[in-house]
Amino acid sequence: MKHLAIALLGGLVVSSCSGSSMSQASPSPTSPTTLNSMTGTWSGTSKDSTGQETMSWTVAQSGGSLAGSMGLSDGSRGMMGSGTITGTVNDRTVTFHMGVPNGGFAGVMSSCSMSVDGQATMSDDGHTMTGTYAGNMSGMMSGTMSGMMGQMQSCGGPMSNGQFTLTR
Repeated sequence: MKHLAIALLGGLVVSSCSGSSMSQASPSPTSPTTLNSMTGTWSGTSKDSTGQETMSWTVAQSGGSLAGSMGLSDGSRGMMGSGTITGTVNDRTVTFHMGVPNGGFAGVMSSCSMSVDGQATMSDDGHTMTGTYAGNMSGMMSGTMSGMMGQMQSCGGPMSNGQFTLTR
């Protein structure tokens, strides 16, 4: 009887040890969807053939689509504008279109519009995005800028070699 009790107790210990190791779930890796989501507010600097600006995006990602608002600001040129951003997302890469409509810029640039296309890649940690873009500023400024008294001036024309870094 004593041997039977020891055998049963030993069997219980072995089955609970093997059961606990089988029932332990291995840690699941961070979901690629969570890590690679572009959703959030991003801000940083951009530079292209027309000058350097600060840039911000507030975007939401739904599946492979991206949509939201964007803003540009360059105090040295008195340029402040806001518009929309749309795009597609594939893993850590986003292909996007940004647009600022007539009236989207402040001051003398209020009759200007902007259309930009580009591509960005999110860092492995999901906190930094770098990209390139090109596009066009169109329209004529509705007033005068310093040094251009009485002259109408183009909003800027082509924008090339655009590069930016945004963080969240």
